[in-house]
Parts: sequence; structure tokens; C-alpha cells
Amino acid sequence: MPIPYDRDASLVSHHPSLLTPPRASGDDDAPTAAAVEAGQRARILEAMVQTVAAQGYPRTTVADVVRAAGVSRSTFYALLAGKEECFLEAYRLGTEVLEDHIDTAMDLATDGWRGRLQDGIRAYLRVLEDDRIFARTFLVEIHQGSPATALARDAVLDRFAARFLASHAAAVRAGEGEGTPALEVFAILAHGIDALVARALRTGEPEALPALEPVILDAALRVLRGA
Repeated sequence: MPIPYDRDASLVSHHPSLLTPPRASGDDDAPTAAAVEAGQRARILEAMVQTVAAQGYPRTTVADVVRAAGVSRSTFYALLAGKEECFLEAYRLGTEVLEDHIDTAMDLATDGWRGRLQDGIRAYLRVLEDDRIFARTFLVEIHQGSPATALARDAVLDRFAARFLASHAAAVRAGEGEGTPALEVFAILAHGIDALVARALRTGEPEALPALEPVILDAALRVLRGA
């Protein structure tokens, strides 16, 4: 039975490219072919996230996804090359939404670089706590994927490392940081945080994610200050 397609089901469904498919000009009730295709693509991507979260990446098949999405196998392959491409596309869209939440929180912070850092970490943890489907799929199950999924995950963590590098530069400008660590130092921090959060998810207690904020903030401050 197809999953109930709820745009609040995961971060993927909140991506702007999936929110408002175009309709025929002058006829609000008649979707265009592009609108139909956009809706099918959205259902497929959401079905991938939910199916992997429920049964794991290795056991998920295209047949599972099309059944959950309520589309035909031919429709799936008209839109996506296969399971891996579908998974990677869902990951790309979902992480873009996650990173937008983080950036928005940091931009709204008022307490200097430390406030930006803390608000960014808090947004990251709260979004993942609120979206357990996305968190389980792309922080835990992604490690059961292919070399391409590993590269995609590394690219996201590299972007988090770059955020920490920018925070360090801000700390130095404020006279609260020192040294010029290589980007790899911040990559270690990003990968460590990822592993800590993934462990909390594997134990089945994502509600505990916000409780990780103090230890993650402490670790980040120690690195950024050069302690």
C-alpha cells in the first residue's frame, strides 16, 4: 500500500523543488505533465527515505520504493537511474534543507561567534531530533551504502568542517582563538560529531540528541580556541 504522502514526512519533502509543482495556466484543477512528474518524483524520493529508515539500505529495493510511492517501475526509471541515484538525490535535497536550517539559525544569532556556533549546533540537533526518519536514513543507514554514498557523506561533512573553520577565523578576529589549524582538524571535529549523533540514533533514543549539545559545544570551543 502506498505511503500517505505527507510533505512533513521528512526534510526531503521540504525542499523547494518539491513543494509547489506548476499547474496549467488558467486552470487550477488541471496539473500539467510537469506537475504530475514532479509529484511522482517527490513521492519516490520520500518513499526511499522512509523505506530505508524502516528496513535498512541493503535490504531496500526499487520494488519496495515504487510500492511505497504508489508509482510504476517504468515511472521510477523514467525519472531516476536506479536505487543509488534515488538515494543520493534524496540525500542531496534533505541535507540542503538541513544546512539551510543551520545557516538561518547562525545568521539570527546575536552573541558573536560563540552564539552563532551554539545556535548552529542546537539547530542541527533539534532538526535531527524532530526528523527521525531523515536522521536514521542519512546518518546511520548511509554507512551501509556504496562508495558513492560514502563520498556524498564526506562532502557534507567537509562543508560542516568549513563552517567550523569560519567560526575559528571569527574567534581569532575576536581575540579568543589562536593558531591556524588545517581544515583537516575541523574535519575530525565534524566526523566526530557525526559519529556521536549516529550512535545516539542507533541506540534508538533520538530524543537524547539535544542533550548532546553541551558536550559538542565544549569540544568545538576547545578546538576553535586552540585549547
